[in-house]
Formats: sequence, structure tokens, C-alpha cells
Amino acid sequence: MLCCCPDRDPSKQRNDDIEKQIVESKKTEDKIVKLLLLGSGESGKSTFIKQLRIIQGEGFDKGYRDECVKVIRSNLLQATKGILSAMAMLCIDFETKEARTESAKVLSLISNEGCDHTNTASDDLINVSAEELSDFAR
Repeated sequence: MLCCCPDRDPSKQRNDDIEKQIVESKKTEDKIVKLLLLGSGESGKSTFIKQLRIIQGEGFDKGYRDECVKVIRSNLLQATKGILSAMAMLCIDFETKEARTESAKVLSLISNEGCDHTNTASDDLINVSAEELSDFAR
């Protein structure tokens, strides 16, 4: 009896599958744009990539956003502490007694926290209303 389909060699079939995967990978790889950003430290390379990701991409996952919130919160508290400490060192006084009292409370809360800016004291500091903030700045 004659067979219309000759048996295929398994190694030939495997080779064909691999070749097909290579062609598909090449097509996918050709669609990817690679960009090399050169610059000195603190020149904005990471910021540029993050902005591209926000504008053109899928954004950031919840875990990354939560981590960024911690970093931003820490930066805010450190900057506040630095400003209030510098004001005291340079003998720059507040316009009102209330502002002086509130700044002492804020500085005390920040100083008592140490390096951990994730506890309730920092939550209390960050969740200040806009009205309270504008009163404090006057």
C-alpha cells in the first residue's frame, strides 16, 4: 500500500518548531524600541523613564505606588524637619505664637519617629487639611 503522507522525522519536526519560534521572536523583538540614556547622576534619567511609563504605558502597579508613597512621605518629613531646624538655627521666628507652638509640635513628632516614617504620627502630619496648612503658613 502506498502512503500519501510520509512519516516525518521527529527531529525535523522539532527543528521546524524551533525555527518558527525564532521567526516569531524576531518579529516581536523588531517592535521593541531600545533607548540608551546617558547622563550624570541626578540628571533626570529615571524621572524621564517614569514619565514615559505614565504617559505612554500602563502606569505603575499598586505595590510600586505604595512604595513611592513611603518615599515621598519620608522626603516631606525630612524636608519639614530641615526647614524648621534651619529656622531655629538662623533665628528666624514665626509671625504668630500659634505657628511657633505648632512647629514645635511638628518638630517633636518628626524627631520622635526616627527613621520609620510609616507610623501614625507621620499619618497625622501628612493628613493635615489645606485650611490648617494655610493657617500655619500665615
